[in-house]
Amino acid sequence: MDTHAHLVMDAFAGDMEAVLDRAADAGVSWVLVPSTDVDSARQVVRLCESESSVYGAVGVHPHDADKAGDTDMEAIASMLLHPRVCAVGEIGMDFHYSFSSKEAQERVFSMQLALARVNDMPVIIHSREAVNEILAIIDAVVPDSIEGVFHCFTGSHAELEAVLEHGFYVSVGGMVTFKNGKIAELAGQIPLDRLLIETDAPYLTPVPLRGKRNEPAYLVHVIEKLAQIYDASFEQIARQTAVNAGRLFGTGYDE
Repeated sequence: MDTHAHLVMDAFAGDMEAVLDRAADAGVSWVLVPSTDVDSARQVVRLCESESSVYGAVGVHPHDADKAGDTDMEAIASMLLHPRVCAVGEIGMDFHYSFSSKEAQERVFSMQLALARVNDMPVIIHSREAVNEILAIIDAVVPDSIEGVFHCFTGSHAELEAVLEHGFYVSVGGMVTFKNGKIAELAGQIPLDRLLIETDAPYLTPVPLRGKRNEPAYLVHVIEKLAQIYDASFEQIARQTAVNAGRLFGTGYDE
């Protein structure tokens, strides 16, 4: 299961059906597609309705927090009621680029955490140079009452421990295959029952396909690398991460 692929981006406008067919041929049985703003959230809902292998997450990305108002939150709240929407996301904070102000990011993140709590839904968290701030807001807004995943995790060992102590899953993507990266070392510290996998397509294409547009079918290269890291078989990693995803998102994959 690819738990994070931006299939409503323009990069996939010309060959969506072929992308999903290749994913199925590679053994990727479903794809979770997050939004970044209200317009893309509407696209996610439409894709969920037209493609049986797609589930959706709706939310406002921290990069778009400055532009998000009450009407946007009302629209997100309405779309969370759709039966194939299974998470609030992609939400969080990003202090590396700071495309939106810190105050706006905190406000919009807090509002969406509250929506997740009211709807009893997990969250998909984007975090860049903001792990401690995100966990502090979670503790203040939804203590002991929220589940979710830190997607495409890139923090430190100490931050990873804090995320795990808060009960979150941690997702690993194509960066685990990059040379001279710390993600492979960090990945080995994630308990297998808290590990998720993703592509973050069209970004972060794994080795040996660097330079190409990423897509869900390429998830196999992430699994192959994780099998090496955990000294496990490809099938063990694929099955455990599928079980974990089904448990978190309620998508029906049982042990």
